[in-house]
Amino acid sequence: MTKRYRWGLFVACFITAVVFVYREDKKFSAALDRKPNREAFIGRWRLESDSFPSVFSRTGKSPFISEIFLGQDGRFKASDMPMENHFKEPLFSLVSTEGEWELERQQAWVLSLVVNRGGYPLRIESKNGEVVALSYAVSDPDSSEHWIWKKVP
Repeated sequence: MTKRYRWGLFVACFITAVVFVYREDKKFSAALDRKPNREAFIGRWRLESDSFPSVFSRTGKSPFISEIFLGQDGRFKASDMPMENHFKEPLFSLVSTEGEWELERQQAWVLSLVVNRGGYPLRIESKNGEVVALSYAVSDPDSSEHWIWKKVP
């Protein structure tokens, strides 16, 4: 191995490590292994602006005030919430609706919004064991395209 080759290899590994650490800091941690406290969810959640381009490309509308209000009584109200419906066209739309919410264990803990007997699971994202966001994987649970809601302080 030449000195130049080793130096290039070192630089490439260093850059890869820096990028990996930077990206990991921006991500949420793994799924919660214990049931989260319901109190952590009560209040208003707003769709992050980073999700707007995806929502617009799917619905053709801008979700400027997409919010979910989760009540202490287990009920919710949503305004301009992007929803996916596999049983009608268009597949995606912005919906204002209400129903019940519950925490349930699937492969990971999710917060389900129950509307007309159908569930809309939002993955509970956490960092250091604290709930930081709710997310919806668009079209496929393994999708890298997510709509993210964060709690309004």
